[in-house]
Amino acid sequence: MSAVFDIKPGDLLFEFASTAEILTPDIWLDEKRRLVNDLEPKDMELATARALAFDRKFTKTVLMPEHDDAGFIQSIDAEKLEALVKQELEDRI
Repeated sequence: MSAVFDIKPGDLLFEFASTAEILTPDIWLDEKRRLVNDLEPKDMELATARALAFDRKFTKTVLMPEHDDAGFIQSIDAEKLEALVKQELEDRI
């Protein structure tokens, strides 16, 4: 799976990527940077779980709690993803 984004500090996606340890400020500041998301499935699951945990921890109003595309789009088993999110909330956030 690949995607192209132009993100900057302060953007929600930048904060998610920083929390998931996919992006660091020094990488973002490199003018020749090319961010390619070529993670192994296990690492993508963990990054997704970290981003979702971050979202659940810091989003005050969840507009559609029954609708979570991240796992579905990446074909991550819902129960496995939920367990990873729970673990991230307990351990890291």
